[in-house]
Amino acid sequence: MTMGSVSRMRVGLGLWALGLAALLAGCETTKKQCEETNWEQAGRSDGANGLSAPGSLLARCDAEGIAPDRAAYDRGHRAGLMQWCGRDWYTQGRDDGSRGDAAQDMAHIQARCTGVGVAVDVAGYRSAHRQSAQTYCATLDWRAVGRRQFEAGRPADAQAGNPAACAALGVRPDTYLFHAGYDAARSDKRDRLERQCAPRVVFDAGRHGHGFERLCDEVPHGRRAHDGGREHARLDKELRTLETERAHLHGTGTLLRQGRQAQPLPEAQKSAELNRLNGRIRELMHRMDDLARQFR
Repeated sequence: MTMGSVSRMRVGLGLWALGLAALLAGCETTKKQCEETNWEQAGRSDGANGLSAPGSLLARCDAEGIAPDRAAYDRGHRAGLMQWCGRDWYTQGRDDGSRGDAAQDMAHIQARCTGVGVAVDVAGYRSAHRQSAQTYCATLDWRAVGRRQFEAGRPADAQAGNPAACAALGVRPDTYLFHAGYDAARSDKRDRLERQCAPRVVFDAGRHGHGFERLCDEVPHGRRAHDGGREHARLDKELRTLETERAHLHGTGTLLRQGRQAQPLPEAQKSAELNRLNGRIRELMHRMDDLARQFR
């Protein structure tokens, strides 16, 4: 077995051990949660949020073989669901419609709430939703819809951008305004790319220690220019250090790293050290110039 194989095996075993440790820690955390959870409160929280399926923690505890207190959970869930069913459904319908959201499945909700003895104002919800949705759709800014459609990375399809409530009411999109907004957003983004992601701008951001603008991932040179700027900054730091060493050697005849009490170097050694420093400085300057030219 080669040394490389042994090294890779050690790395693999190390990663396996870390993974096992993380798994065991996760199991311990789940076990602790299962043992300490107030199951009635957990059920109440799920019910109050309208969740019909048991909460994920309850399922995880089952999977770990740790039996939760299902009676307490069910008792809490029923109480929470009664609270959820007893909400002001007229206001809920108005709020859903005013956002352009599709109407909720009130038949399903009514069936669930009947099961816990709570009557739901289905007619009130539907009436409020329709009224507020009609107002919302009548005043809808189709330019803004088109802009949002582009910014979400979706195709220029006005019907696909039509809010669910408006589509349900049979409202047809204003395709002219939709595409005007979509195209304006696309033009704005193109301008931003040209302004913020020009090679020199991204290069300078890396050179000055600024973070990478994720928008610039969309241009081919983005990451490369930023990395080039960071490399330029690293080389510049090394260059300044070497120039300080060279100036010190010229002035004192000693090496900076040897401290103040060092004896001057013999002339031949001093000359050799200066030649080494000059060579490295020239090399760094050439590399920095190449980077700067590459991302002009």
